[in-house]
Amino acid sequence: MDLQSLWEKRIASFFGQIGKYVAIIASSVFYVLIIGGSLFIYYYFTLLKQLPASFPREAVAALFISFITLRMRIRTFFNKADVVFLLAAESHLSFYIKKTLLYSAVVNSFTLIVSVVIVIPLVNTFQLATWVVISIAALFLTIWFVWVKQWLASRLSHFIHGCIHFVSIWAMFFFLFQERWLIAFLLFIVNVAFLFVLFGQRKRGFNWLYLINQEEKNNERLYRFIHLFVDVPHLKNTFHKRSLFINLIEKVVSFKQSSTYTFLFLRLAIRYDQYFGMHVRLTLIGFLVLYMIPANPWLVAICILYMTGYQLLPLHRARNELVRLYPLHDSLLKESFLTVILSLLLVQAGAFTFVSLFTHSLLDTSLTVFAQGLFIAWFVYWFAKKRIKINT
Repeated sequence: MDLQSLWEKRIASFFGQIGKYVAIIASSVFYVLIIGGSLFIYYYFTLLKQLPASFPREAVAALFISFITLRMRIRTFFNKADVVFLLAAESHLSFYIKKTLLYSAVVNSFTLIVSVVIVIPLVNTFQLATWVVISIAALFLTIWFVWVKQWLASRLSHFIHGCIHFVSIWAMFFFLFQERWLIAFLLFIVNVAFLFVLFGQRKRGFNWLYLINQEEKNNERLYRFIHLFVDVPHLKNTFHKRSLFINLIEKVVSFKQSSTYTFLFLRLAIRYDQYFGMHVRLTLIGFLVLYMIPANPWLVAICILYMTGYQLLPLHRARNELVRLYPLHDSLLKESFLTVILSLLLVQAGAFTFVSLFTHSLLDTSLTVFAQGLFIAWFVYWFAKKRIKINT
């Protein structure tokens, strides 16, 4: 095997694999970004105008960027077979690893740039040269923090390492936002020395199992995003029992033949981590936004409902095709799925209405209820109905 060309082959294979999906989802992502970005900018600047003078802007801005860096990942493009075929050549992979770290830094730099641009209006200060230097230093430090995690032996060490990473990045950007850039740069030097003393004084072998496991998780995250727009055969499904919710739907859904698919789809939505987690996260985000932004609660509710409903649409492709053996008409499958979408959106709308009762006027709450009802009816019986294709 030509190790010098291994990187080019792996990166070409990766982009070749996802390239076929990019053309399909590009237009959808573009419009979602335009609409979502416009709404975010409007409400973001509305919120900034209402912040009191005592609000800790620098601390919150640094906190936001720290969370972003904590979620950054390194792509190695290793696979399970590499444990066998590349283990003997590990000492000759320095060129490959440099390429992977550079690639990861470039990809993560886009996320960091967007994060910094978001917090600029919050901190009311901006010095281009200083911000660029500190941001590059923080990116370099983050890549190093993530890379050395492979050599940590226990969950406790991973937790401590993550806390040090989080606090270090937070402190760097906190002092940067306060225009104490020299302190921020000194913190960078201290962290580099800390990492060098712990991990840079002797040569270490790769933790192949850890790196391959992280690469599989990275692929899964990417495919889950693509799965919002198109069916992805590479996606691994994860489920949990969630007995409390399953027992609840067993009591709510009637025990009739016509409710067969409704029960199965509800059970799938609850046990399937991707959809259950998405529904809970967006509901909590809706709570937070409705609490923090007093204007136009109906618009906030509709935006969250749309994001939830749109991401629930691929759920119908996650069903087991063996259920088609049931002696039930195919039209019932589509009707049942629309009923499940309706039920999940109504639950979320009810939660938003409850929050609105305590955070907004009675008129705003009534308008929110009316707008949510109209939107859910349109989304389920027109938008979703046209996009659900049940193959016969």
